[in-house]
Amino acid sequence: MAAHHVGEIVDALTALPPPAQSVIRTHTRDSTHGMARWVLRGPDIQTEADLDDYMHEVAGRVGYLITELFALASPSVSRNQREMMALGQEFGLALQTVNVVRGFPADIERGWFFVPRDFLPDPITDGRAFLEPARREDAVRIIDRLLEKATGHFAAAQRYIELLPRFKGRLRYFCLLPYFFGVRTLALSRGNPDVLVSEVKLARDEVRAIAGKSRLLGWSNSWIRRYAEVLQKRPRT
Repeated sequence: MAAHHVGEIVDALTALPPPAQSVIRTHTRDSTHGMARWVLRGPDIQTEADLDDYMHEVAGRVGYLITELFALASPSVSRNQREMMALGQEFGLALQTVNVVRGFPADIERGWFFVPRDFLPDPITDGRAFLEPARREDAVRIIDRLLEKATGHFAAAQRYIELLPRFKGRLRYFCLLPYFFGVRTLALSRGNPDVLVSEVKLARDEVRAIAGKSRLLGWSNSWIRRYAEVLQKRPRT
């Protein structure tokens, strides 16, 4: 846990240039306050707007954080910062929506059910009912609805990456890995009742392939678009 390493974290933070320190402090503070609000509120997610609010505090603000840090390192990002802030927030929502789907069994076990109540048909009133084998068909439809929502966010994430300068390979690589891993996990989860039992994971050889190709070809926006389509269509093994 971060609290166990606070000294190391503070030392690393203070070693950064002052503008970067300011960005990190601001967004860490805002995210901490937002997550604390949800801890006090508890697992009460009635609408899609509630879910988006929760995911914004957990992950959307990270999109703001990295965009402002990237803008310090890249004039191109700085010029496009307004657009990229909005796209970066959606990038965070994309990844967190996939995390929600991957974490259903464990989250429900600890009392958190991240499906908005207005997504649920009448027989399903809570997480336990959602996981009942008799409700599996309804549950898979609900999961696919969440994944369709994620698809829209991933479109924004792709646009975000395409706006990163091509010669900033490390910035692109930093964003491409979670993007492609998320796109692939979405594809593996769609229509898959196994997500109600265990966490969907990519095979190690697929992770290595994605990482290697991203490092080699991630400068090309057209390749990014084509490879994302391949990952979405490749059948489960």
